This record gives sequence, C-alpha cells and structure tokens, in this order.
Amino acid sequence: MAASSDDVAAAVGGLCRLVLDVRLIAIALTVAGTVANGGGGALTLALLLVMVTSYLPLRRWQRLGPELLRHPLYLGVDVALAVVILAVAGSSSPFFYFAAGTAMLAGILYGRGGAALFASVLVVGYLAVVALEMDGAPPADSFQTLVALPLLYPILAASGVGLRRLLDRQAESAEALRAATEAAAAADERARLAREMHDSLAKSLHGISLSASALVSWIQRDPDVGLERARDLASAATGASEEARQLVADLRADNLDEPFPQVVREIAARWAEHAGTPVDVEVDDAVDLDASARYELACVLREALSNIERHAGAGHVRVRLAAAEGHAELEIGDDGKGFTPPGDLGQLAAGGHYGVVGMSERACRVGGRLTVLTQPGEGTTVRVTAPLGAGDAAPLAETIATTS
Repeated sequence: MAASSDDVAAAVGGLCRLVLDVRLIAIALTVAGTVANGGGGALTLALLLVMVTSYLPLRRWQRLGPELLRHPLYLGVDVALAVVILAVAGSSSPFFYFAAGTAMLAGILYGRGGAALFASVLVVGYLAVVALEMDGAPPADSFQTLVALPLLYPILAASGVGLRRLLDRQAESAEALRAATEAAAAADERARLAREMHDSLAKSLHGISLSASALVSWIQRDPDVGLERARDLASAATGASEEARQLVADLRADNLDEPFPQVVREIAARWAEHAGTPVDVEVDDAVDLDASARYELACVLREALSNIERHAGAGHVRVRLAAAEGHAELEIGDDGKGFTPPGDLGQLAAGGHYGVVGMSERACRVGGRLTVLTQPGEGTTVRVTAPLGAGDAAPLAETIATTS
C-alpha cells in the first residue's frame, strides 16, 4: 500500500501545482490591472504577498504539500486574505479566479467536508463584497453577479473532490492490478516448477523405477547382464541427481529481462566452458520472443547441449538463432556420433530417451515445431521454431520430425 499512497501523493501534488499555477496567473493579471489603473501601493503589496504564499507551495511542494494536507489553517488564512483583497480589487477583477482556484484546492486536499466549508466561506465573502459594491443599487447583470459567479465556488470545489476521488480509485485499481499480477506470477512460477519437475526429473525417476523393478529378474537370468544393468541404473540415478541440481540452477539463472539473443550467447558460453567443447554461435540480434517462448526455447537449448555432452562425443558444436517467415528458428548442431532416428516419439520414450520428448513438448507449448536431423556417424542437428511475438499460438499438428 505504500507504493499506492506514494502514487496518490504524487498525483495530488501535480494537480495542486496546476491549480497554483492558475492562481499565480490570476494574481499577475490583477497586479497588471492595478498598476495600469493607478491603484494604490497597499493593494499591490498585498497582491505580491499573496503571490509569494502561492509561489512557495508551488516550488517547495515536496516539503510543504504534506503540511497543507495535515493543517487546513494555511488554506483558511489564504481564504480570509483572498476575500479582503477581492473587496479592495473588486468582484469583477481577475482576482476572482484566484479565489476560485482556492475552492478547487480545498476539494482536492480536504475532500467533501473541506470543500463544503471553504466554498461556503468564499460564497459568503464574495456576496458580502458585492453587497458593499452595490451600496443599495442593483448590479447591471444581477444573474451573473449574484448567481452564476458565486456558484463557481461550490462547482469548482466539487470538481476538486471528484478529481481526488478519481485519483484515489485509480490508485486502488493500480494496487489491485499489482497484487493480481504478483499472484498470477507466483501461480505461473509454481506451474512452471511443477512442469519442470514433470518434464525432466519425474521422467528420469520413472525410468529408474522401471529399471530397478526389472533388475532382480536380470540378475537371476544372467548375472553378467544384471551387473551391467545395475551399473546403468547407478549411472541413471547419478544423472537424475545432476538433473535436479541443473533444474535448480536453471530456475535461478533465467534472465528473462535480457534480450533473447544475449541469453542464447550466455547459455552457449557457459556450456562450452563447462564441457570443454568449442561452440560457434551465430545469432540475429533482432530476434525476440515473449516470456513463455523465450523460456521454453532456452530450456530446449540447454537440453540439447546436455544431450551432446552426455551422448554425442562431439568435437565441435554450432548454435544458430535466426528469423524466418514469422518464426524464430533455433538450431543446435554437432559433429558427434549421431544415432538412428526412430519413427515417432513413442519409440524414444519406450527406450528411456526423454530428452527429445521433453524438447518436443516445449516446442508444442509455444506453437512451434521440433525437428531432429541425424544419422549414425554424421552428427545431429536439433532445430526448434516458435512464432515471433506469439507464444500462445496454436501448436502444430506434428511437433517433431526425425530424419536423416
């Protein structure tokens, strides 16, 4: 709520400074008229004094504004002085608009109660000045002098009240929106973490569970094969532990505020340093994506590089990011061992290879497509696309293609 209060205070300050500017213009016009008409020095001095009292809050609003809000006495003295000067300058002088600005200030600063009080005082003071000026003779324009002009005080005071309420409601709406945004972000983060656990760690643990269940029968049938399966199981458990650590590291390392091309460079550079494998990076700095697409493609890049480190035995890796036909295209290639591509994702999942499955699901979530180009001994190229600026586009019917 502190941020909301600060926003209201800043908006109220800006509105009050605008009214004070109008008051200064009214004083300047009154001084000019008084000097032109050969008015007395006392009136000019009083006008200059009032000008100073309006100028100080205008220039020192950060310090004096809160005092005006807490102590209506300043505005009370201002009203009394305004009525006296109006009596000397005349009800038809430009100084009338100075007093009208005071009525609006009362509404902005003190709400309905303050507006009613100060507007009433100004109306009574104005009518008293008019009565002194008439001296028993009716004014030339009775309706304007006795009705229209004094009505401006309560009207402007009510306008000030309305503006203040509008500012308050706007601040409340902004605070509610901020709270809703924070709640949505927290919910998205929980969903994202759950998805990450499901896409990576849960699948690995499921594969370990299946392998552990079959281990006893393998040992009984063929101890040598069982021993090999046990080693594979230990390796898989180590891999799952590494996945868990990597998941936490990735969640902490997401830099969604950076341009996506820069994120690609950083991920590739960190991996190259860790794996000791050179990486050529070629990115189009004009490519950018929404937050969800950025995140999913960054995860695909990490997963593809991790697969290269674990399985490819590559001596060189290339990463390319470009735009083509309304889509961003991210390509990760290596000169490693390659593999025989299966006909569909089901075969990969059945064989315990969940990395490509997860990458395909990520591409599908952002309306993209994953393509794997590979042959034994000829390296592997993983290519993923996502719509530019439209991470919520409908997913393509075919989310992965494997070909030579």
